[in-house]
Amino acid sequence: MGALKIRPVSNTDCRLLWEWVNEPQVRAFAFRSEAVSWEEHLDWFHKKLADPDCSIFILTDESGVSMGQVRFDMESEKSTEIAVSISTEQRGCGYGTEAIRLACEQLRRQRPITEVIAYIKPDNLPSIRAFQKAGFADRGKKIVRGQEAVWMTWKVSEVMEIILAALREVKEQMGKKGTFEISPQTRLYGRGSDLDSLGLVQLVIEVEERVGARYGVPITLTDEKALSQENSPFRTVESLTDYVTGFLLEGEASRVS
Repeated sequence: MGALKIRPVSNTDCRLLWEWVNEPQVRAFAFRSEAVSWEEHLDWFHKKLADPDCSIFILTDESGVSMGQVRFDMESEKSTEIAVSISTEQRGCGYGTEAIRLACEQLRRQRPITEVIAYIKPDNLPSIRAFQKAGFADRGKKIVRGQEAVWMTWKVSEVMEIILAALREVKEQMGKKGTFEISPQTRLYGRGSDLDSLGLVQLVIEVEERVGARYGVPITLTDEKALSQENSPFRTVESLTDYVTGFLLEGEASRVS
């Protein structure tokens, strides 16, 4: 699989999305199985483009060839529903999982979402597997639009929210130097890092203070255990989240025992 990209939908994608939505397999797994007319699609498409609570992304290959689409419809300030479709020619290659990951990362750069929800027909096994591989959890069954659906969610943990908030604070303090985008994949340390050494020190202090205040336990991120890790916990927001979460769980386990 080559490097995949996503881009915002544009007016020129209108017909392509109409062709994709009427592919037989798409209609079979949709909650409404009837074909979509051009007039109906045109009206829907322009309403979605104008809707501030809707975001549509197009998945492309390295050369810019369109391969699928991901749509988000906000349910609240921090929760959104996701819908994904991959073109017939590109199915079965794992592109669905990558499309979900890329689109969720992009949306998180634009909005403070903490939950992404997917509703999938129970017999749409390829889609269910794609969401599972992308880190979504199966929450059981729900009735959606009058039909049974598998309810899956992806949530940003509270620890990650604390670290992302701390990183936003550090970015503001950096002024013009703070040009990087904030996401779970933001690099904090090492080659290609988005933070300089001062920024990393500021982030560590912010995270220690915020985690300590939230959970009522002192935490030191620059102790021997953290610095002796074969893979530094400071590589990315995601790796730091895993380390801090592990620290908190170990502390909870020791208090229980």
